[in-house]
Amino acid sequence: ARVTMESDRAAAVERVLIDLFQTANPEIVPGGDRQTIAEFLVRADDRARTALRGQPAIAARVQHALGLAHGARSDHASARTLLTSALDLHRATDGPDAIDTLTVQLDLAELLSWLHEARAAEALAADADARLVRHHGTLHALRGTALQVRAAVADSPALARRQLEEAVRISRASVAVDDPRRIRRVSALAAARLREGRHAEAEALLDEALRDAARVNGGRAPVTIGVLTNRAALDMARGDARAAEA
Repeated sequence: ARVTMESDRAAAVERVLIDLFQTANPEIVPGGDRQTIAEFLVRADDRARTALRGQPAIAARVQHALGLAHGARSDHASARTLLTSALDLHRATDGPDAIDTLTVQLDLAELLSWLHEARAAEALAADADARLVRHHGTLHALRGTALQVRAAVADSPALARRQLEEAVRISRASVAVDDPRRIRRVSALAAARLREGRHAEAEALLDEALRDAARVNGGRAPVTIGVLTNRAALDMARGDARAAEA
C-alpha cells in the first residue's frame, strides 16, 4: 500500500509540474515564452497554490521543488517561505520522522546556514540528525547532510572538523563515489585540515575529491570548482603561488 501511495503521489507531482510549465507556452499564456525565470517561478508559485488546495501531500512536494529552484537563484526569501511551508505540510501528512520530511528539514537548515542564522540552522539539523539515528540508522546517507550543515554553523573549528569527519565516514559507507554530496564533504574536511595546518592530510583528501570529481561529467561539474579552490588554497599555504594560479 505504501509503495502504491508513493507511486500515486509521484505521478500527481509530475502532472502538476507539467501543468506549471504550461505557463511558458505562448499558446496558453500569451508572452509565456518571453518571461524571465523569476517571472516563471512567481507564476508557478501562484498556480500551484491554487491547483493544490486540499492536496497537502502533493503540495508539500511541489513547494519543496519550487523552494529549491528559488534558492538556486538566490531568492532566499521565497525559498525560505516555500521550504517552511513544505516542511509543515510534510510533518502533517507524513510525520516528523519520515525521510521526505527530514530531507526538506535539512534543505531549510542548509538555507538558514547560508543566511548566517546559525542557531536556527543548528536546531533543525540537530533534530533531523537525532531522528535519523533513532528511526533510520547511524549510517543513513541523509545524516551526512545533517552533519555537514551542523559543521557549517559550529561554534568551534574542532567541533566542525569532528562533524565533517563523521559526515565523510557516513558518505563513504552509503553514497556513491561520484555523488557530488560526498565530494563536497571530503573537500570541506580537507579545508578544515588545511586551517589546522595539516597539509599532508588535506592534500590526500583533495586528491580523493578530485579523483572522484573527475567521474562527474568528465570533471566539468560545478562540484569540481570547489575542490580546485581548496586545492589552490593549499598550494598558497605551502607558498606555491604558481601552482595555485594553475
